[in-house]
Amino acid sequence: MNGDKGEGTRTPGGGWRVAICEPDALTRRAIENIFEGAGFVVMSAADIEGLEKRMPEKKKGSPPPVVVTDAGCVTGWLAEELFTRRRVGSVILMAEPEAALLERFTRAMNPPCAVLLRSETDPDELPQIVRLVGRGYSVTSPAITAARTALANREALSVREKQIVKLVAQGLTNAQIAERLSVSMHTAKEHVAQILKKQGLRRRIDLAAWAHDNGLNGTRA
Repeated sequence: MNGDKGEGTRTPGGGWRVAICEPDALTRRAIENIFEGAGFVVMSAADIEGLEKRMPEKKKGSPPPVVVTDAGCVTGWLAEELFTRRRVGSVILMAEPEAALLERFTRAMNPPCAVLLRSETDPDELPQIVRLVGRGYSVTSPAITAARTALANREALSVREKQIVKLVAQGLTNAQIAERLSVSMHTAKEHVAQILKKQGLRRRIDLAAWAHDNGLNGTRA
């Protein structure tokens, strides 16, 4: 694992606390057992809405516990806390290093955040990782570090490509983009495909999210 010191959310005094969001019941219980065996105060749920109900201190303004969650659960209030308010320290478990999610998680490293590939993570190491996050460190597994490096080395977009990204973010189809830019639909489609390839993304919706995070979802081009 790689750890980088950061400024951010620390686990409150009086014992370590962890909030677990894991859809699979057997996996969730196994993770609960690991943390309980390590002396943590544990709260858990199958989804982020259920977890929110178990975290009343979040609404009172006091620092929340470190959240251990599957990447697919990072929605709703947790996504807001991570990507907008940047108040929750978290451990994110990913099945594979998906570029669109990594792009957002990379921007959420303050407060501290551990982004880990499940296949590279020993569940018994999770309590120590949570303690590191609670103390202000950010942690990544080797595959995630490599994926982040690849993201950082992506080819820059041209002025025309940025214009197209803005149109995609506005929800325009390839036909509408072609009409707006006075090009053929084939040309518009090829531009979008090339942009997705450059950014390591698979879907237009991922590109729209990337555009939002990078300030390319503004007014009409």
